[in-house]
Amino acid sequence: MKRALSLFTPVLLAIALASAAQAAPIAATAVEVKGAVTATDPRGAIRPLAAGAPLREGDRIVTGKGASAEIEFDGGDRVRLGESTDMTIKSLSREDSQSTSLFSLAVGKARSLVTGLTKGSKFEYQTRTAICGVAGTDFVVEADDAGKTLVYVLPDSAAYEGAEPGGDVCSNSANWGDGVAYVRSAGGGDTVFVQSCFWTEVSPGLAPTKPITVPDDMLFGAGRGLPFLMLPQRSSQKTMLENIERNVSLPLKSADSVGPSLQKLDTHYDQGSGAATTGGGSGGSTPPAPPLVHGTITINIGK
Repeated sequence: MKRALSLFTPVLLAIALASAAQAAPIAATAVEVKGAVTATDPRGAIRPLAAGAPLREGDRIVTGKGASAEIEFDGGDRVRLGESTDMTIKSLSREDSQSTSLFSLAVGKARSLVTGLTKGSKFEYQTRTAICGVAGTDFVVEADDAGKTLVYVLPDSAAYEGAEPGGDVCSNSANWGDGVAYVRSAGGGDTVFVQSCFWTEVSPGLAPTKPITVPDDMLFGAGRGLPFLMLPQRSSQKTMLENIERNVSLPLKSADSVGPSLQKLDTHYDQGSGAATTGGGSGGSTPPAPPLVHGTITINIGK
């Protein structure tokens, strides 16, 4: 019996080493820090955060009044934290070609630019009331002390460069981009898709509201108030939709070619005609209302 175990030991060790070799942490670096920003490691040790400092899984980043910090990950993704923000890095790992980046936002504002995750990867935020993520886009998550969460997807910066507040940038459908985020209540329930130039709100005990167009004050507040040091290239539409399919377990219908923009989320889209939606609110009076999806949907790409 001892001899049998000794023969299997090298094999088991080789398997364990191979598995360990596949999993690796995602490197993160604070590329810019303004004002008072601290990082607390999982052991509770607090240190001032400075530009160039590494960040790791389990670190809690807190920005003071008037402060901000930008984090860059080795795959090119970026997170910009606004003032009075408290965010913890819950997971940063990569195994083979799949990566997992999970963040807990207790309070404050985080703008994220995800450049394109491989299929099976995840980039997601958790707040007290919501779970939200993307496959590849520029989006903002805000959480307040009362537990309310706002999620909005920004259009390409070209949509508002040179524009002035008051022009209702997102009311013009020509400015709607290809970005899509998924949002659901932390307690479960239907998933809402929020496309570029739209936003939704999640209050304690409620489902996300029907998305509506992002008002100028939110758009310029994030786009200009939390500017990234650089804007990496966004992911392809096909990659984004494949990841959305994985995250919400929905069937994806593919085509040989991908069109210049995301097509409508077909017949299961609520086109904003004013019909009531389960658990959501009216979302205000800003027209037009974007798609709200529940249950199973079909995504069509192409011509």
